[in-house]
Amino acid sequence: AAGEDGGCGDVDECVEGTHNCLEDGLCDNTPGSFKCACKKGFNGDGVRACTDMCVPAAPAQRLDCFQDGNATQQLCEARGCCFDPQASSLPGAAAACYYPLPANALELTTLTRGPDGDHGVVECGV
Repeated sequence: AAGEDGGCGDVDECVEGTHNCLEDGLCDNTPGSFKCACKKGFNGDGVRACTDMCVPAAPAQRLDCFQDGNATQQLCEARGCCFDPQASSLPGAAAACYYPLPANALELTTLTRGPDGDHGVVECGV
């Protein structure tokens, strides 16, 4: 768009509403363009899909986000994790604050169980 000085100015597609980000997406204005991403708690590219990652998950499919054990819903969601207050009633003492696997292209590559708890290595999936 032409600026007041006759030069080109940046059009903020996010403000103008001319972007193609989904409702569950976030629009980020960049010089001459924009980028889409999904909001916290959603997986996808922000254009084609943003899927709620907080779906019911079996204990073995939960990556503990708050291992000190005193997670509140507010603290958990601030980390971008899912919160399940009934987790302690699930078999296997499921994590109440968790990422369901695979989440955000994360992949649990190694899991070691020991007397002081489970320790996992998570890597970005391909």
